[in-house]
Amino acid sequence: MLTRRRLLQYLPSLPLLGGCATSLPESVIAGSAKHAPFEMVEGSPMYRMLAPGAIRPVDHPTWADVTRAERFMEEEESVLVVQRGGEVRIYSTWYLEGHEVVNDRIGTEAL
Repeated sequence: MLTRRRLLQYLPSLPLLGGCATSLPESVIAGSAKHAPFEMVEGSPMYRMLAPGAIRPVDHPTWADVTRAERFMEEEESVLVVQRGGEVRIYSTWYLEGHEVVNDRIGTEAL
């Protein structure tokens, strides 16, 4: 498996996704009357813990070149790589855990 440093020497860009503000919904208590179970899975109730739309997507990612990214990324940080034609996008999985969706494009193709 390629390490991040080796992978980055071949790839031109890396997202710097800082500054994308999010707001978290107020806490909910599972099982309260306000938040009733919405589905049974193998006999156990599944509760809605977050309101729909509570995890905000990244709509306008910004990018850092490899030299700049090396200052804030960890050596063994996991990344998701998308390549289309000659363009490459690298997304930090650490950052994606908090957003889950990045609305991005390579050329005219939506990713």
